[in-house]
Amino acid sequence: MICLVVPHGNDFLTLRQPLLRRLIQVGFDVLTVAPPGPWAKKVKGCQKRFWHLGRGSLNPKSEGSSVSELYRIYKEYKPTLVHHFTIKPNIYGTIAARLAGVPLVVNTVTGLGYFWVEDSLRCRLIRTYLSYLYRLALNLADGVIFQNRDDLKLLKGNPRSLVIPGEGVEIDQFDHNRIPKHSLARLRQELNLNHGDKIVLLVSRMLWHKGVGEYVAAASMVRKKIRGVAFLLVGPADPENPAGVPLEQLKAWDDEGVVRYLGRREDIRELMAIADLFVLPTYYREGIPRVLIEA
Repeated sequence: MICLVVPHGNDFLTLRQPLLRRLIQVGFDVLTVAPPGPWAKKVKGCQKRFWHLGRGSLNPKSEGSSVSELYRIYKEYKPTLVHHFTIKPNIYGTIAARLAGVPLVVNTVTGLGYFWVEDSLRCRLIRTYLSYLYRLALNLADGVIFQNRDDLKLLKGNPRSLVIPGEGVEIDQFDHNRIPKHSLARLRQELNLNHGDKIVLLVSRMLWHKGVGEYVAAASMVRKKIRGVAFLLVGPADPENPAGVPLEQLKAWDDEGVVRYLGRREDIRELMAIADLFVLPTYYREGIPRVLIEA
């Protein structure tokens, strides 16, 4: 059995979907582990277990419970290999897997996130603490995948580390020529886009560190000088993240007409197909932004 552990269940419908599908296709018994949510009803062909994870929490009691819960899952299912993604699964999952006697542990470092961007005293202290835990966990793993050399250098990895720039995408899925033209015309109509409008698109979680504020400021400057340009802002608000852009602010920008805030969308491929320019002015500690590869 192969076990995949992620911090958001929707990852199995997006980021990890190709890997999950391929593992199932070649005949592996797969266990998916993520916090509770509607993802469990949509993911097919594998076993599923819920894991309770406080994304922004550093409370020792709740964090210890997260490790214990993963330990119990690993002892119950006895996977041959566990693959963790992102910081908390990598740290807590590796510790739990080693305590549970899992034979093989692989971690993927998809970036470092909020605490490596902010420079307040609190963030510096937390960053030091997390760096220590991260290095400990990575040295306990059988393999570590980094998406860029900066993260590998910072965390020092272990002798079994390697760099794979980005996670790759299914090219056929993002081939615009495969999308019916009438679907794209219908989308433009739904969004009330005029024929001939140039479309600029940003797709991301709504975080200040993703450059959302800079995008809106640039949109405001362009719209004062050039007519016929539509700026679309797509992605969910993230109120649990300290760097989250408040939903009220996103709606205010939309009301002002500076950008069109569309929220979470399932038709990202189609939106990319009608866009003339895709931008992501991020200064978040990314691995390699998958959305840029998709675009």
